[in-house]
Amino acid sequence: NKHIRITTDLVLSTDRKMVPSPSGCPSPSRFAPSPRKTRAREAVESSAQAGGYDEEVPLLVAALPHKDATLVDRALTQLCELTLWQQPNQREVAELGGPSLLVQLIKSRLRFVQHAGSATSGQQFTGPADQDVDVQAVLKALNVLMNLSANDDLATRIAAVPGCVNMLVGLLSHAHQPLAVYAARCLINITHSSPDAQAAALNAGILPPVVAMLLGSSPSPPPASDDSYAANAKLACWLLANLTSSHGSRTREEVLAQPRVVARVVHLATPGSAQAPVVVMACAVLANVARHSPRAQSALADAGALAALADHLGAPGRTQPSSLVLASVLQALSALVMDHAANTAALVARKGLAAQLGALLEARTSPFECDSDDSALVLAAHCLVHVLGHMLCNGGEGSSGKSATAAAAGGAGRPAAGGPDVVDGRASVMVREEQQAHGGGAEASSSGQGQAVYISLSAAARAVGVELPAVLPMLRKDSSEALSPIQAAELRHQVSHVLLPKLRSPNFRAAATAAACIYHLCAACGGPAAREARRLMADGALVAQLLTNCGSGDPALALACLAVLDVLSAEPMCVSVMMSSGWLQAMMPLLGHDDALVRRWSERALCSLYIASGSGKSPTSPSVSVMEH
Repeated sequence: NKHIRITTDLVLSTDRKMVPSPSGCPSPSRFAPSPRKTRAREAVESSAQAGGYDEEVPLLVAALPHKDATLVDRALTQLCELTLWQQPNQREVAELGGPSLLVQLIKSRLRFVQHAGSATSGQQFTGPADQDVDVQAVLKALNVLMNLSANDDLATRIAAVPGCVNMLVGLLSHAHQPLAVYAARCLINITHSSPDAQAAALNAGILPPVVAMLLGSSPSPPPASDDSYAANAKLACWLLANLTSSHGSRTREEVLAQPRVVARVVHLATPGSAQAPVVVMACAVLANVARHSPRAQSALADAGALAALADHLGAPGRTQPSSLVLASVLQALSALVMDHAANTAALVARKGLAAQLGALLEARTSPFECDSDDSALVLAAHCLVHVLGHMLCNGGEGSSGKSATAAAAGGAGRPAAGGPDVVDGRASVMVREEQQAHGGGAEASSSGQGQAVYISLSAAARAVGVELPAVLPMLRKDSSEALSPIQAAELRHQVSHVLLPKLRSPNFRAAATAAACIYHLCAACGGPAAREARRLMADGALVAQLLTNCGSGDPALALACLAVLDVLSAEPMCVSVMMSSGWLQAMMPLLGHDDALVRRWSERALCSLYIASGSGKSPTSPSVSVMEH
């Protein structure tokens, strides 16, 4: 005990030594679904790059079951700091059994009261906060648990700790509001992209307290300020977004079955009704529920979701939303109109839609650096253009009132909007089912029969009537000019030493953000600069990581990586690297993916490779392998 006390005193010193991690230099720290995303994270991240975990971490974990409350409190205080964004420390705490010790500590510091007929099937915690043994210790323990669960690799292990999920669900209804907030943050991390954890939370009865939090009728005292009310709305929407993210989750159906919940989420997604983080989460809920079925798409449109989301694109007299809000809005719109003729027609019929989309892209194509929110917006906008163009080119009516197929075909002989070269590396192309079946050419005429399974971005943009800008981001370079040697070196460094490490992050959100940035760099324009940017990405390590992330199980990450690979396949240099990295083998399982957008982009991936490799004209070309598969 004396040794632990002395060592803990030394922990307070700012002079720390780093223990090398077994795998060498750790990957950079990553984003987490925690509101604590501040500039201070940058400094904390840099300190974590120096080596492995801090040498005092094992001693601090060993102090958690100690009977001395003061010692435990000091250990928790240090662990709160050491596990914030620092992956080596997070992994070491988990390896030493830290999550189990934290759960035991929280249980020992709270009075458990089992309520027969309570709103949840788990345990609820009641009683005034000042009667608990040590609320501050519990808050710190939850803080450490939140930091650990921000690592997606560790979140699954934390969710498997016996009693952990039930305990956190019970805390959502605690009388002391901070405990409920920290419990919600932990559950947000644990249930992100984890169907098993989502099922465990549902079995523990998470929906009633979350719905109560969303509707403002939580058993906790009413919020004292608008800020706390907005925080509750954000946490509730975030939890609902996670719980509805799995295709097989029953939460989508249960949300649809509650008109008050649907109306509340639609209201939060309406311009001017909530703060930006709340709007982002509300859009995520709408996008996930819309993916449930055509019936869900129709029900949400009838509830006003389509109109509320579209109002963000050009709301008169309002401040322009942030890039992150607009990206979330566009993602939700894509989910609402995907393969839904009525919703597509209603959205395309909105006056000025094409001009609004073009203006959004024009304003985000020349940042001084590769901004992640702007990149997410560009990817989401291109995705919506693809979805609308695909629907219109298969029999819908374009924004100009004439057949979208004719509009696309009418510009087949002209350069794509935005530059002398095509926007996404290939001409205004459509591949139809009949032509694929007979091994025909890629160029489709306006009289071609069968459904179009592949439409290039430029063809889709023509169908929707969107002007695609042609400026290479980060380098502030017009795409019609070639890159200078310095710019090429800067781009190579950005991809290899900044974005690729983030692409390897165990946090799916961070990896998806990095993939969006790569997409923004190589797909936002055409011309010599863009072609050279794509050639610079013909790197085996980058392509292999993109393929690995396609099978991560996270739809957003898979979609972003598929979009990058689709564009890279326009360059023959990249095609050979992709084939040698197992491109075909990685794509085949995705053709049966639960998410319709991922299925669509995996189909696009195979078609784009087929087009880029010569449409099967050579018996040794990669397209022959595509057709054989």
